[in-house]
Amino acid sequence: MAVKMIMAVLAGLALCSAKRTKAQVKQVNERCDTCRKASSKFFEAFDELKDKIEFAGKSKGWAKDNEKFLGKYDMSEALLHACLEKVCQRHERECNTLMEDAEEIVEDWFNSKPEQMDADALSQHLCVDKLEACCPAHHYGQSCKPCKGLKLEPEMSVCSTHGTCSGDGYRTGNGKCRCEDNRAGDICQHCAKGHYPLPDKDSVVTCEACDTACADECSGPGPSSCTACAAGYTEEGGTCQDIDECAAETGTGPCTDPNVYCDNTPGSYMCNSCDVSCADGCSGPTATNCVTCAQGFVKDEELGCVDVDECAQGHDGCLADQYCSNTPGSVTCEACSPACDQGCSGPAATDCVACKQGWEAATVGGCQDVDECQQGVCKAGENCDNTEGSYVCSCPVNKEVSPDGTCAFPPEQEALLAAANFQPSNASLVPLAPEQDTTPFSMPVGASKSNIAIVTRALTTDQQAQLGTAPTIARVEVVEPCCGDTFQVAVLEVTSTSVTMAVQRTDSGVGWDQELNLRWCGLVEDAKRDEL
Repeated sequence: MAVKMIMAVLAGLALCSAKRTKAQVKQVNERCDTCRKASSKFFEAFDELKDKIEFAGKSKGWAKDNEKFLGKYDMSEALLHACLEKVCQRHERECNTLMEDAEEIVEDWFNSKPEQMDADALSQHLCVDKLEACCPAHHYGQSCKPCKGLKLEPEMSVCSTHGTCSGDGYRTGNGKCRCEDNRAGDICQHCAKGHYPLPDKDSVVTCEACDTACADECSGPGPSSCTACAAGYTEEGGTCQDIDECAAETGTGPCTDPNVYCDNTPGSYMCNSCDVSCADGCSGPTATNCVTCAQGFVKDEELGCVDVDECAQGHDGCLADQYCSNTPGSVTCEACSPACDQGCSGPAATDCVACKQGWEAATVGGCQDVDECQQGVCKAGENCDNTEGSYVCSCPVNKEVSPDGTCAFPPEQEALLAAANFQPSNASLVPLAPEQDTTPFSMPVGASKSNIAIVTRALTTDQQAQLGTAPTIARVEVVEPCCGDTFQVAVLEVTSTSVTMAVQRTDSGVGWDQELNLRWCGLVEDAKRDEL
């Protein structure tokens, strides 16, 4: 460790010999941050573990009553090393590198039983005094000089408490004060330009912003305290008054576009657009300020220029499958709902004049979708999915369209089903002798839109070893069926490498929504029984 510390010191001297680059400054600061974080992590672990007596690794029954013989538990060697192990994660390279230098230092400090036992005390000892990775608070630079304006009495402060010290707490920076926006001076002792001092009843000075009418400086609040007036203001009667740029002889001031109006603001002005209803200019932001009304608008004595509803006046430029939609000053033609036949009065299905095929008249008016699936439009065994104005018939998953147009399992599975012997769930399929053993296995089935599901499972190498080359299935059951559904099961095919089973819902001709599972028991070979 001594060699590593010497190398670290030499590296630090190399940094001291020349002006540091930004990358070097970042490296120095990161080492300090890593050290402080390590101190905090050590005491996070300490607080987590210190009261866990069983963690100390003492003999069973050891308790704090024995401290006079064994020393305090929180000073135990076991606790110390447990805390050190929690300081760094395996992927934290900087932390692990630092702790190679720091571990012995932490051990010596911890075992010395210092009066102050917390992260701040460890950080001061490790990061400032020993590794020299950081500076104390309110100190900066390679030799940890005091920050400017540092006073120890009546309380520690830096930069008159109105700024931050460059490099505060780090072995970098120049110690100069970065003042708050309203402060200036080497130690932020003055008010910044554009601010004035305002002492309170305790003579504590705050720096308040000058009035917006002031150019740079002021002696107090309000426009009458300005040393000079800002642009857009003029001095009248000892105070800075706003210039109304919009009050020019032209009536629009500096705004020359005929479709805008001049809006005076403190010290300036804005050229804002007239209302959409205006033509030939305006004197303000609303429809009542228009000089004349734009096309599609008419003059109202109280409301100004108001929109003309061309649709209400019988606009007939839309197609048969469109409706008229009024817009400010104009009109658009929008498409009717797909439910509509012979036109509509609006965008919804309830706005239809008549209904297309697949839709029907609704009691509230207009059209509503017909659910053809409730009418049995699909063939037996097919799934029916209702769509807006139509429907789709399809075969359930794992089935396909057969030559006669019906949905069926693949021919090889249909042949197995034809010979299947469905049994109630959990029924014994083969008689068992008292000395025979079975081993349970599980098989997920899932949900199904058909009242029969076929599932095949490959046997693992271990299962094949237990069940032999000619497996026998002794029992099959459906696990936790839902909602009163009843099922039967059948073993369709068993090979040396897989089993195929079928599940049939018997209380209904439709499928099931729950995720089913099968539990089946395979008969163990005689030669394998003693091994299980």
